[in-house]
Amino acid sequence: MKSKRIENRVLIDELKEKHSCIICGNKEVDIHHIKTKKSGGDDVPYNLVPLCRVHHSSLHSMGIKKFAKEYILFEAFLLYFGWELNALNKWVYNNKE
Repeated sequence: MKSKRIENRVLIDELKEKHSCIICGNKEVDIHHIKTKKSGGDDVPYNLVPLCRVHHSSLHSMGIKKFAKEYILFEAFLLYFGWELNALNKWVYNNKE
């Protein structure tokens, strides 16, 4: 049996209500997990990014590396929240606290 995802529904709903797509500014957004829930990503601000459905779909079809190269605002978001490309050219969270 597949385990149920534990979500911080309050945080996700708040992000959807208060933020717009970081690429185009559309107010109707999905919340994308940078590190997927399946890979152990949590519902924490540095792992969640508001994207409209068009850009969310594009990210999934392009992949995170290509999407970050195509959309500098997304790359800036990743860098601002502590993500960096590692030696294997993968985006990883670097908690510098």
